[in-house]
Amino acid sequence: MYIPLRVHSVYSRGKGSLTLNELASWACRWKFPSIALTDKENLYGWAGWQRIAEAEGIKPVFGCEVSLQEKNFLFLVKNREGYWNLMQILNRKKIEDIKGLVVIFLPQIRDGDFPEDLLTLTGKDFYIGGDFFNLRKVLKWGNTYRLPIIWANPLKFIENPERLILLYSIRKKIPFPPEWDKFKGRMDLFGPEQEKAALKKYGQEIQGLFRTTFEAAEKCEFVFKKVIPPLPEDLFSVSLREVVREKLKVIKNLSWRERQRTRQEIEIVEKSGFAPYFLIV
Repeated sequence: MYIPLRVHSVYSRGKGSLTLNELASWACRWKFPSIALTDKENLYGWAGWQRIAEAEGIKPVFGCEVSLQEKNFLFLVKNREGYWNLMQILNRKKIEDIKGLVVIFLPQIRDGDFPEDLLTLTGKDFYIGGDFFNLRKVLKWGNTYRLPIIWANPLKFIENPERLILLYSIRKKIPFPPEWDKFKGRMDLFGPEQEKAALKKYGQEIQGLFRTTFEAAEKCEFVFKKVIPPLPEDLFSVSLREVVREKLKVIKNLSWRERQRTRQEIEIVEKSGFAPYFLIV
């Protein structure tokens, strides 16, 4: 067994097709203790994954796959400091600090020698990611530079592999049938059966890489909802509800449906704890 750390959902814009509910159901079915959500270049699914995973009793891990200066990395957030460092990396497109992050370098099959500039990042939270296409090279690099290797093959679908190719085709604006015919024989490498495929191909050699995924996941204790600090309810002399109520008194020609929607939205904002933020804005 391993912990999926490189997971591309529908938020990965054609690079993944699994939904968060599919991911949670699969994790429950196979009793995964935790699973990471690491979409390509974005964090759109984090809030949903926090909610859905916790409801199912799964420890959610948060991260992102990012391309920087022709190198691919997987960043997993360990704590609050790591979250802010990831924000800096995404905004500046370069690595200045990796405190609070698990960093997994994802070599591509076309890469030549190990980029030795990355040795400045190495430490207890730096790994080289192995997959079906680069494993021999990664094992050699790990042995040469004494760096830990971790299983980092992407999980791109849970059900319906055709959906993955369809989304890819739509994004690339290319015909679906030829793409499906081209890739359908390799789809197991990116789906929920990849563990079986890896064991069949590499045998016991792969078990160490699987075990390392547990080590990396255990380091990640970040909770997404703790990013936004709570503000006191009495921060302002009036509440958001009172402000909106006064606005509604002077706005003409609002329908009953529009006023009802306003009341519903106010309730949602208050329940989420964001009312003081709305007043600030």
